[in-house]
Order: sequence, then structure tokens, then C-alpha cells
Amino acid sequence: MAMFRSTLLLLPLLLLLVNSCASHGSQAHNHRVVKFGGHHFPIGQGLKASLSDNAGPWDGFKLLLDAKLGEVRAGMANLKMYLLQFGYISSADAPPAGSSFSEEFDSITQKAIQNYQRSFGLPVTGNLDLATLTQMIIPRCGREDVINGTLLMLQNGFDSVPGTQHLGVQHWSSFPGGRRWTKKNLTYAINLSTISSGVSVVDTQNTIDKAFATWQAAITLNFTRIMNIETADIRISFDALDHGDGNAFDGPLGVLAHAFAPTDGRLHFDMEEYWTIDVKTATSSGSFDLLSVAIHEIGHILGLEHSNFQDAIMYPSISPLVAKQSLHADDVAGVQALYEADPKYTGSPVTEGLGSQSGAVASWDRMRTSEGMVLVVCMFMSLLVGRSLLPVIW
Repeated sequence: MAMFRSTLLLLPLLLLLVNSCASHGSQAHNHRVVKFGGHHFPIGQGLKASLSDNAGPWDGFKLLLDAKLGEVRAGMANLKMYLLQFGYISSADAPPAGSSFSEEFDSITQKAIQNYQRSFGLPVTGNLDLATLTQMIIPRCGREDVINGTLLMLQNGFDSVPGTQHLGVQHWSSFPGGRRWTKKNLTYAINLSTISSGVSVVDTQNTIDKAFATWQAAITLNFTRIMNIETADIRISFDALDHGDGNAFDGPLGVLAHAFAPTDGRLHFDMEEYWTIDVKTATSSGSFDLLSVAIHEIGHILGLEHSNFQDAIMYPSISPLVAKQSLHADDVAGVQALYEADPKYTGSPVTEGLGSQSGAVASWDRMRTSEGMVLVVCMFMSLLVGRSLLPVIW
């Protein structure tokens, strides 16, 4: 009887916990994992946007999972175009003008996949496995990773190993020949007539200013924004699809932006992306942080190529709603190899190896701890009410 009265007094709390368990299970079922081909894809690990309502141009790659050498699969030609775009298939191995790639998984494609896996620190199998396709679908910068057969992300002679940070090892790369600006005072201008409708003119200007200031803090170059885009050293615009530079954009997701080596000075953002200046308040699950992408592209403007260090600004891929707004030690090492270091630069905690990806992992760990507490409570409640209240977790 005493136990009954105690349970009755606790009934409001019990109902709240029951609702929490049910709600938590529903969220886990609907948002934590998606599946295709018998495989489980954790949300937020590369396929988030591609398997949501915001399917990107590379979403079809998932249908190529576990394709075998010599097999013909619909969509393989598109994968080959991707590998050609980023330099893994050479122009010499591309079909003649007016022709298309075949849908066969051939040896040239397998070799290209192996080099892609080497560049991104994936197991080098040459197979279209889960890890490889997950990485390929993540939106990214439009600059190539391979030039004339050189894997730029391994330019410093380092073949990365998955799951390791290799502190003290340089991952950054630069354009062949070490192309750089020879003058210290550079001007930049933004084509205001093309600014994305998702971000105001003032917010765009302030964000681009902050991106230049991020690099300027580490080196002795000076950047000044001017209004005349015709006379500026660096010219920034938002463009869509084919915009006349030979590097057409592909709509939402896919390629986010691209920039050219010194001293060309062109930097183009894809106008059709959902840009935001605050990922915490973004209204679309396919939104991209403008500052993060701007800092990355300015790195190219300065002469840096891609890094295979995931926490570095110059890592080529970034998922929606991720913010990477500080230089990593790898970025600093690269830019200071091209330009004189600013003696006043002391960096930040991020430059010591704790990039935004590490922060994301920490957040994930905290979420997992919270889930564990919910599971314990739900198990206890199941015993009291006589039915299972455990969340449905795939």
C-alpha cells in the first residue's frame, strides 16, 4: 500500500519520463540514422544533406555501393565525371568531346578511387565502399585535388592513416611552383549585384572582411576592401551554374565555391546555396556557413591548395550547418611558408589541434552520455509500468 501511494505521488514525474522516453525513441528513429543498400548511415557524417529532402548532385553515388570491377552500373558515368572534375581521372583518359563516359567500373576508375582514398586517408581498396561514398557525397570546394598526376593533398610526402592526428606532421599543400602574391598590400571587392538573397549586403561584407582578417593576422599581408571591382586585386562574386570561367556550379549542395591561384584573384560562391552567417539559426538543413567557406577560398587566393587534415580550414569538404572559423596549425604553417609570418601572431586554442571537428566530436560524446541516462531511466520505468519504453534505436 505504501508503495502504491509513493507511486501515485510520483505519477506526474513518471508521465513526464514516459513521454521523454517515447519522444527520444521517435527522434532516434527519425533523425539519427538512414539506411540504403542494407547499410546504416549515421546522420551528420557526410550523408546528412544528401539523404534528406535536400538531395545534391552527387546523391546518386549511393546506388553504386559495392560495385565490382567490370560491372556496369547506371550512374557510374557521373561518378567518373566527379573524379575527372577533381583531377583523379586525367583529361587524357576522358572520352572525346561530344562523347560520354561508359557505365562500366573499369580499371582507370578503380585507380582513381584508390588515389581518392589515399588523399582522404581512407583504406586504399579501390572499392566503392561505404566510407568512400560517404566522403564523396559531402559538399566541397570546386578546386581539384590532383594536378598533372600529383596528389596535392599528399604533397608533403605524407600518406594519412584513418583515425590519427599525426601531430607535428604537415598536411598543407600549395600550388605547383609555390605561386604567391609579391606585393604586401592587396585590395578586394565584392560584386554587390550578385550577392546571395539569403544574406544581406552588410552581413556579406562583414563576413568577407572577417575572413580576410583571419588570414591577415598570421602573415604580413594587408587586405583592404574597395568598391571598384574592376581595379581590385581580388574580385568576389556569387554566381550560378555556367558563369563563364570554365567551372560551372551545380546547384544546391555539391560544389560550394571555388577560387583561382595567385595572382588571378577570382573567388566565386555558388549563388544557389543556402548561405548563412549563423548555423545555429539557419532555417534550412542544407545551409552553409559563409565565413567558413570564405576563409577556405581565400586560402586558395593566397596560394594554398587542399589539406588532408580534417580539422584544417583547407580541408576540401564541409557538411551543412558546420562552422570552421579559425585557422588550424596546419593552415598557419602553410600560409607562413608562402609569406612572412606576423611576429605578433600567437594563434588560438584551435591552432593547437582542436579544430571545429573536434568540437563536433565532443558534442556528440555529450549527446551519447545524455542518451545513456535516458536509456537507464526508460529501463527502470519499463519495470514499473509493465511494458517496454526503450527508445527504438537502429
